[in-house]
Amino acid sequence: MRTFFCLSLLFIFSLFVAGCKNEANPKLAVVDPEIVFAKSTLSEKGNAYLQSLLSDLQAEFEELQKKIDAAPDDEKQMIEADMQIKLLEMQQQLNIVQEHINVIISESFDKALEAYRVRNGYDIILYSAAVLASGINIDVTMPVLDELNAMTAAIDFSLPPD
Repeated sequence: MRTFFCLSLLFIFSLFVAGCKNEANPKLAVVDPEIVFAKSTLSEKGNAYLQSLLSDLQAEFEELQKKIDAAPDDEKQMIEADMQIKLLEMQQQLNIVQEHINVIISESFDKALEAYRVRNGYDIILYSAAVLASGINIDVTMPVLDELNAMTAAIDFSLPPD
């Protein structure tokens, strides 16, 4: 009787395990966000926008430097103090714009990744750096990059008015 009970429990447990195995077969993929960020047209646009802003600020700085060079000695110290304030404001403006660009890129990546996951039936997409080993090719970095590029063609990095 005891043997029959143990065999029955073993049989039920094996059916349970087999049933779970068939239901829990998630579709997995990995993505390398560093590659996506580096190669996306969105990142290129963000960098170009930041470079144009930096060029404008550089021109403004050069104008201030010319004012200092042309100023009489008794006014130079006051102009230099104004220039230091202006430099700090420029740095703050660059930091704000850079953070704004980073947020846009990050949010766009998250949306592209989720859209790709849902459309292609993936249950889980992991960062490739989190996967220590894999026996199959599960890398979807390039398709996610294509998804991001397609979704973000019309994004403008300009800051909204205050």
